[in-house]
Amino acid sequence: MSADTVVCYWPAKESGEEFASAFGALLEAKPEVVKELYQSIWRGKLPEIEDTSAFYALTLSGTQGRAIVRDWFESTVAKVAGNLSTHFKDLDIVRHPRLKRENLPPQLPLTLLLESLAPQGDRERIPTPLIGELVEAALRGTPYPLSLLQRAVERQRAEIGSEYDEGIEAYRARERSDARAALIKAVLNRRKRHLPDTTHYKEVHPDMDPTNLSEGYTLGRLMAVLERIQQEAIGGVNASVVDRYFSGASAAPKTVFVRLLKNARHHVTKAMDDEAKAGFIFRLDRLIDEMASRFDPKRNGFPSHLDLEQQGLYVLGYHQMRKWLWMSREERLEWEKAHPDASREYLWSKGKE
Repeated sequence: MSADTVVCYWPAKESGEEFASAFGALLEAKPEVVKELYQSIWRGKLPEIEDTSAFYALTLSGTQGRAIVRDWFESTVAKVAGNLSTHFKDLDIVRHPRLKRENLPPQLPLTLLLESLAPQGDRERIPTPLIGELVEAALRGTPYPLSLLQRAVERQRAEIGSEYDEGIEAYRARERSDARAALIKAVLNRRKRHLPDTTHYKEVHPDMDPTNLSEGYTLGRLMAVLERIQQEAIGGVNASVVDRYFSGASAAPKTVFVRLLKNARHHVTKAMDDEAKAGFIFRLDRLIDEMASRFDPKRNGFPSHLDLEQQGLYVLGYHQMRKWLWMSREERLEWEKAHPDASREYLWSKGKE
């Protein structure tokens, strides 16, 4: 798990040994082991594991020569298998547009999830309590802790923009960015299911959802469009609008987005001078109008601040919209088939402009 934390696990009977032998691989999301478990989600079935014998897990950490019990877990083999199936489903999310690896598996291993919460992925700097809390929620099927959401949002703010560079470190930064988005989605969706009376937002899909009207989610998508317009206007892959304003926009949207929308008008005008880009810029401009209209001053305008849940939705909106803007034609056609309820601003295939 980390330099000072381990998870020990074992079944009560021999009938559970096969699952126990695969348990570590499931936590690490190894494709050859997870495949059947993960596919069962999409078939609408739990894994075919009916073993009701007991299964145990113990999370230990060491400090100053002492062993500390972080968590003790007792359940059945069948329940653990079902909870892990839900865990992988909750984490499912679109990946960074610059991760070009073929057949990139949707499963994110526990090690990567934890590394995404530490500065530059340094395992020795992973907060030990978070390890036990994440493992416990995955095994028990309970809500992930808000501390996980807080940490993921903070690390995303700190590392935003680093994935635009080249080389192996930038590639790892993209993986960590995906992992943080997956964790944020998992935390928010489980809270929505377990605490419906106190969570006032729509459950988040794995890919971009234009019908999700949450303030944070919409503002994150708007930031992604403003970023893309700036890229088209001034060239290059580094987006200073994100480097400079991503964090501030989630903390104080009203102050930041009014300024960004004014700057966007200049970028649109400049990019429209290039005939090869004019059609694309027109579409982006329509998206800005569609999203910004939800924050008309007559309806209170942009919010002055976002709470923690909305800040998480802001990260997800940006993450998913950025992927959507860089989709291939084939990906876009598939997305449109899966989202027939999307408004015309999002239907870019031939004949739907």
